[in-house]
Amino acid sequence: IRPPNVAGEICFGGVLSDGYWQRPNLTTEKFVEHPELGRIYRTGDVGIWNPRLGLQVVGRTDRQVKIRGIRIELEEVEARLKEAVLAAGGKEAAAVAAPAPGAAEVGDERTVGIDDADVNLASDHLTIVAFAAGQMGNGGVPDSSLIRKECISRMPPYMVPSIIQTMEELPRLPNQKVDLKALAKLAEKAEETVQALDSLGMLRLLSRAQVEEDVWIQNQQAFWMLVVMLGHFQLNTGASDSDGVDCGNWAWRVEMLLGHGKDMVAFILMVGLTDSRDPIAFGPRDWVLVFMALMMTGPISYILSPGYGPLKVLFWPPGGIGIVGHGWFLYSFVFARLCLQAFHRLRIRPVVQILTMFIVSALFPDDVFDLVPDDVRSNLWTYDAAFRYKGFRWSFLFMTACYLMGFYAGPPTVRLARRLAPRTGASVAALVGAGWTAFLTMSALNAPDAVSPWGYPTFQAVYDENTSSHLIKWHYMTHPSIWVYLALWLGEALLFILPGLFVGIAMAYCPVHFKTMGTTSLGNYVLHPTYIGAPWLAYVQTPVLSRITSPSYGVVANIVIVFTWNVVFCLVFAHTFSAWFHWGLVNFFQLIKRCCMCCMKSRRAHP
Repeated sequence: IRPPNVAGEICFGGVLSDGYWQRPNLTTEKFVEHPELGRIYRTGDVGIWNPRLGLQVVGRTDRQVKIRGIRIELEEVEARLKEAVLAAGGKEAAAVAAPAPGAAEVGDERTVGIDDADVNLASDHLTIVAFAAGQMGNGGVPDSSLIRKECISRMPPYMVPSIIQTMEELPRLPNQKVDLKALAKLAEKAEETVQALDSLGMLRLLSRAQVEEDVWIQNQQAFWMLVVMLGHFQLNTGASDSDGVDCGNWAWRVEMLLGHGKDMVAFILMVGLTDSRDPIAFGPRDWVLVFMALMMTGPISYILSPGYGPLKVLFWPPGGIGIVGHGWFLYSFVFARLCLQAFHRLRIRPVVQILTMFIVSALFPDDVFDLVPDDVRSNLWTYDAAFRYKGFRWSFLFMTACYLMGFYAGPPTVRLARRLAPRTGASVAALVGAGWTAFLTMSALNAPDAVSPWGYPTFQAVYDENTSSHLIKWHYMTHPSIWVYLALWLGEALLFILPGLFVGIAMAYCPVHFKTMGTTSLGNYVLHPTYIGAPWLAYVQTPVLSRITSPSYGVVANIVIVFTWNVVFCLVFAHTFSAWFHWGLVNFFQLIKRCCMCCMKSRRAHP
């Protein structure tokens, strides 16, 4: 018998039943003989005797919990949960009780122990969290939505788990039993996950919030890919002039002002955000992108641009091997991934990583390339578009800094934005309008071919667009002053980064999901540059634009018509040829994956 204010199991005696009906083992466990009190019944409830308040129930000695006033045996939930998981293609399951959101603010019950035994929280502010895993050691993960459907068909409503978390394998103790304590800790931050395919066809586990976030990211990818395509195809030849104004040229100016480098910065920020969900490791997806980068360095052009023989009237001749064209972005991404892993292994704090890369990208002098042999330096600027058009500092150092910012600062920024996002119609409309207005204003002021007298058309610090080499050397940085240069660099960095953030704000409330174009952006990025300026594009310029534009329409109308025709062409190309090409790539890599798995199984079977 416990003294006052010391926890113990509540038992009672007196007039008792003979036991449980046809359950002798449970009867033996619950009805026991006490040397002083005689035959007593063990309730399983944990309580304390408070001299002032009397008997207080504070917990349980078993896995029974009380949820919304109903006592539930977690073992019974697990039994039916395992049936549901097996029916959904899984292997094993477990269930724990965890505080529901806001429980800490509502109740103050605490876990107590009896002779080092675990005692579960007894509270009306609990929820059931289920964990399900696939075939052990086989990497299989069941679909939580299917498990939930099976649970609903097998359990009463009060037993259906509030959250179903899927994983590759349940944590285990040394004796191979499921580690319920580890699951209880995981349950405190558990989010229900669903299966989703990424743009490379790889299966990923995402929370429902991340699925919604993916729609937002895909819409941005679709928008920025459209901007990239507009800047590359430039279908403006043959448009009618009006009042002495070259409407085709002005449509080209509009197409170019939307990009000017900020499109690729937006892409690298989004890639960093999505990569933050995965462990920091150089995985299969990275090797796929390395392969695609190498393929874009010449070999793939022999397949996609067969401009030899009679096909010369439609395609350019292949560019040759070893030429880094528009594939420079994939090399920049791989460089950023390697930097991320190096920083991670050195255990450098995220904020230090971001600041370090931004500082290096600002102060790295291109004088370093004077140490490179002349023929090597000449080849770099001749055969590598990254060096030729943007320079090493921007293409690798600045882009890596932006990737790290997306990786580390992206998730908390998105969570903060979710909390602060307006919900009412007027506030939403004002925010969306402000986002697009800010983006278009900054784009117009930073247009590479000035559209206003107050513009800043050429970058002079991040890289120097006033010189053919785009190099920023130390003498240039320090004259007239290093502080003038740094102020200029900071302003230009904001011109690159802020437009992507403004588009992200505006796209957060987009009612349409541009799924095809958003999920096939890799295939589009690989395919469409092959046809920039290709002979076959002549058939969709003058023959079309000469018919849909007219001097009588006026300047503005003609510019809008030409720009709209470019948008329509890019959308059709993206949803047909680019999408088919992307899906072909996905199937190709899936085939390679299956072949590799078969080889691995064969080696295990025949060591």
